Amino acid sequence: AAEIRASAQQQAASVEEQFAAVQETAATVDEITHSGAQIGKRATEVIATAQATAQTSRQGLRAVSDTAKAMDAIREQAEAVAGNIVSLSEKTQTIGDIIETVNDISERTHLLALNAAIEAAAAGESGRSFAVVASEMKLLADQAKAATGQVRGILGEIQRGINTSVMLTEEAVK
Repeated sequence: AAEIRASAQQQAASVEEQFAAVQETAATVDEITHSGAQIGKRATEVIATAQATAQTSRQGLRAVSDTAKAMDAIREQAEAVAGNIVSLSEKTQTIGDIIETVNDISERTHLLALNAAIEAAAAGESGRSFAVVASEMKLLADQAKAATGQVRGILGEIQRGINTSVMLTEEAVK
């Protein structure tokens, strides 16, 4: 009977050890399950964050692309404006050349009027009407010279404005 009792006690101790081991295993499984759930939750959060970041990146890329296209369009427009400004500059140079020609004609007309006045004075009374014509020629030459001076001044202002526009356009294109 002592043997049976010892054997029963041994089996009871063994069952208690197994029960403790099963409880420990169950607790470990619960911890692993809980940890797995937390890992799953964290993984879901990471995936959501990554997707949001990817979406934001795509939007940023689209914005950069749109900005680059807009900048290209602005550059093309600025280059077209620069081309027009250069054309205007060339035309103002041509106008300047015409003004020089008109000014030269004015000076020559003034000399011609002076010579006509001298000839009219030398002709005496018979050159008197010619002196009036010479005086009018001189007056017209003086008016033409004054007008070309005004036009030259305005043309200079236009040319300075064109030069400023060219510089600003070149700066904008850069």
